[in-house]
Amino acid sequence: TYTCTRCSDTYTQAGAELGPHVFDTQVIDPTPSTKGCTLRTCQVCGFSEQLNPTYLEYGTQITFLLYHEVMPRSFIISAAGHPGMFVAIEDFRDQMRVLREENCFVMPIQDAVRALQGLEPIPARAVCITFDDGYKSNTEFAAPVLREYGFPATIFMTMYYLDGEYEPTFDERGVQRLTLEEYEPYSDLITLACHTYAMHFDLRTCELEDLAADLDLCRELYPEYNDYFAYPQGAWNEDLPPLLAEKGYLAAFTTEPRRAEQGENLYAIPRFGVFGWLNESRFREMIRGEKPEDLPLHGGRN
Repeated sequence: TYTCTRCSDTYTQAGAELGPHVFDTQVIDPTPSTKGCTLRTCQVCGFSEQLNPTYLEYGTQITFLLYHEVMPRSFIISAAGHPGMFVAIEDFRDQMRVLREENCFVMPIQDAVRALQGLEPIPARAVCITFDDGYKSNTEFAAPVLREYGFPATIFMTMYYLDGEYEPTFDERGVQRLTLEEYEPYSDLITLACHTYAMHFDLRTCELEDLAADLDLCRELYPEYNDYFAYPQGAWNEDLPPLLAEKGYLAAFTTEPRRAEQGENLYAIPRFGVFGWLNESRFREMIRGEKPEDLPLHGGRN
């Protein structure tokens, strides 16, 4: 017998006797770009769980990608901020196509962190997509493409903005931050995570007591979005991971441009920045692990 993780009803395999509580199972075979699993569906609430993930090929590394703003190329000309931090939606769509063509397995952050710990296998060509800061453009333009491809992602949010006023019209001339109202339609696909509450600067320069208070406020106001953390500007030192672990964060992310290895320090996970100047051939090189050493650390603002 089993207990459904959503409705908590106890149920057993279809055909056995345990009242009305039953589940159906379906074996899904793996392909080069998708994992196989046993899909178990509770017939009481309809919740499906994927069990026993399997892959045709395995690896030991995960490529974490870091984006900031994604918007139409025509908008970027008039947008505020450093142009290198903007990726045209036309290029973003092409990059998602490349991930599919390269048979990459795009992992949600929860699975990726567990895989780095060795708690589950790493598929070959594993990729995890992240965004920093939390912009309205992330759901306005990037999220529909992610939905089209079925790729999960994570937005590391400066949480001060989450309860901001919803702006129905996108205005490329100013910086518009993501709100909870805009995030909700994509909550099944995108994970929100922490980029501090209001300390979006080099944390090596702050007092640990101030950061601790900031993180406490994040967890008090948004407890469901505080499992993972991204260092503003990618800047960290050895004093920060113990505090993050104490505050309940499972992992933290930098901007060091390299692949993450199984057994990686979970509080210094590297990510490749994806910037506006990165053409398709260079993106393919990055995904394949070719010539990563000459990729710059930053593209401008963080």
